[in-house]
Amino acid sequence: MKLFTNRSDAGELLGQKLLFYKKQKPLVIGIPNGGIPVAMKVAQVLQCPLDILMVKKICAPQQPEVAIGAIAEGGETCFDDKMIDTMNISGAYLEQTCIRSFRELRTQYRKISQYHPHPSWRNKVLILVDDGVATGATLTAALLWAKQKAPKKIIVATPVGSKNSIEILKQMADDVICLTIPDNFSSVSSWYEDFDQVSEVDILTILKEADSFNPPSAETEKTRQ
Repeated sequence: MKLFTNRSDAGELLGQKLLFYKKQKPLVIGIPNGGIPVAMKVAQVLQCPLDILMVKKICAPQQPEVAIGAIAEGGETCFDDKMIDTMNISGAYLEQTCIRSFRELRTQYRKISQYHPHPSWRNKVLILVDDGVATGATLTAALLWAKQKAPKKIIVATPVGSKNSIEILKQMADDVICLTIPDNFSSVSSWYEDFDQVSEVDILTILKEADSFNPPSAETEKTRQ
């Protein structure tokens, strides 16, 4: 059974669930790529600015569909140690992949920064949004990086997630809002009717649209890296 028509539909529903935070003037942070359209809708519902936190999955050798961890734009990493041991993945592979992925994140961050001013996160209520939580590695890496920016509070928000991952995130964040935690969770995409790929062009378009309605405050960070 599909729960959401598409990411925009999921974001609208998620935003309604987060209305309690509207009076706190939060900053919505989208996790690319799929989390950006969800976060856009959340930001529209809460009438607040939208920003982006760059995170990249680390995949198993020769298996791009198998995520074994993630790295955030500040270099923070999170790995599934059990999976790494089971698949006998070497430390050298992990190190080389992290270095390459970190360089790619920096390049993408600089490109986006040309068109989107990044507001300061200090003393802000941050709402980290992704389109779903499977292993939780992506949001864990994102949380580790966000905490270094001295926010007032960090809320994780997602339409769907696995029970184990949501429980782990609850131990790290100030609050976790998940619309549904199915017993038979298999993958994020299985809960969406439309789960098309989100491109870098799509991300830039969404950020520009969000900035036109709710521009970031004058207090911005020149760089987060």
